[in-house]
Amino acid sequence: MKSPFILRLLMTFLALLSVGGLLLASGTPLNLHSHPQTHAHPRRHLLSKSPINQDTLTRRDSDIVYSPPITYPTKDATITAGRPFTVTWSTKGVPNEKRNSDVDVLLGHGRGKNEHLGHSNPLAARVPIMEGEARVIVPQDTPSRSDYFVVVMGDSANKSPTFTVVNHH
Repeated sequence: MKSPFILRLLMTFLALLSVGGLLLASGTPLNLHSHPQTHAHPRRHLLSKSPINQDTLTRRDSDIVYSPPITYPTKDATITAGRPFTVTWSTKGVPNEKRNSDVDVLLGHGRGKNEHLGHSNPLAARVPIMEGEARVIVPQDTPSRSDYFVVVMGDSANKSPTFTVVNHH
């Protein structure tokens, strides 16, 4: 007779596997077809009676998370409120599954636990990730400070180094 702990552990494993929630140590969803089997498990016949089907074992586009590295603004940048500038990010390494994705560009300020991000007023919205840039304008009424950053947000977010915004008005 198996212990209740072992049975719960096995049921949890099968439940995670069936919804595609099992991740490898690398953070990659488990895909049995991408890892060649070197030997047959002695109880493999038990797995064939599992309710898991082929569709639950394949990797879904929604399981792939990509954060493009922001290349501008840099930490030495000074941006003038009310004037256009271009936020840029690298498109090298964008997975094929994400090449048709869109990103939003958000302005934030602060450091550490005191960061604030302008979710309600993006600088740019629904920009194709493969464009690698977005021409934006920091709002005219943005106060001067040296702890601004931009976030390129799609299914994940990537934050730039802090930079300065000056307001001459």
